[in-house]
Amino acid sequence: MRLKTKLWIAAGLVSLMLVIMVGIVYVKGRSTIINIANTEGVGSATEVAKNVDTYIQGLKNVINNASPLAKSLFAPDGSVDAQKISLAMKNSLTLNKKINAIEMYIGIEKTGQLHTGSGYIAPADYDSRTRPWYKDAIASDNTIFTDPYVDLQTNKLIISIARALRGANGKVLGVLALDVSLSTLTEMVSSSIIFGAGYGMLLDHNGMFIVHPNPKFIMAESIKRASAGIPEQMARAGEDIISREKGYVDYTNADGEKIRAFFAQSGVGYTAVIALPNSQISKIVMSITLPQLVGATAVIIAMLLLMIIT
Repeated sequence: MRLKTKLWIAAGLVSLMLVIMVGIVYVKGRSTIINIANTEGVGSATEVAKNVDTYIQGLKNVINNASPLAKSLFAPDGSVDAQKISLAMKNSLTLNKKINAIEMYIGIEKTGQLHTGSGYIAPADYDSRTRPWYKDAIASDNTIFTDPYVDLQTNKLIISIARALRGANGKVLGVLALDVSLSTLTEMVSSSIIFGAGYGMLLDHNGMFIVHPNPKFIMAESIKRASAGIPEQMARAGEDIISREKGYVDYTNADGEKIRAFFAQSGVGYTAVIALPNSQISKIVMSITLPQLVGATAVIIAMLLLMIIT
């Protein structure tokens, strides 16, 4: 066998080995990246869930800290000086603008009247005692918060935090409440990404979207209820997300995009989700394996050129 033929055979074998090695690197690299993504994804979702808990607790603390002053404004018979209590609510509202407070108010048990910090005057037939936030607060010994809803006056997504005010004998004097825009929470969750990709979502206890990149989904779609925007497969994955403490699921969204969603339950009943398109995982794998592929290709070309020259 001629020397040149032997060299060609050797070059072919080396090229084949390099191709096989690149294939092994790609497969192992993809597996490694996916494992890292799974760990990082669940960890990131857990961290977001903790931040959500901290945020909600901070709002509760605002009400808890303001409650002693609010109770001191009541006379022994449960009546209040409207001017004094409205001024107190105005001052509290001003102090809490930094947390996106929209309204601070007190519902009075004796009369049902509402006293606000913004100066809003309720209709003559308005009775605080009939409102869900009032009823929920007096039914609990703790500070409560409502499900998110769209405020009719500001058109913003808000929640109400409320606490019953009780006298020395335990009798209800009224309810102190705070309305807060969820813009800060939305920014916190929306910025959640993995490896510089993906997007964050936040679900309530029913799977309703509190935060989603598509505004049409917010408080209009549930991840566990199939619809035009939620395919059956995604809804089944949504059931899994809501029922488990943490983990990840795979589904295909309404745009036909394959998604791996990492999730974690918060202590306040919300679920933090970070969605990472599978296409992004492939891009990350390629960014790692491409240098090896280029290097191997360069070696093969160099060897072939050497064979041609000789």
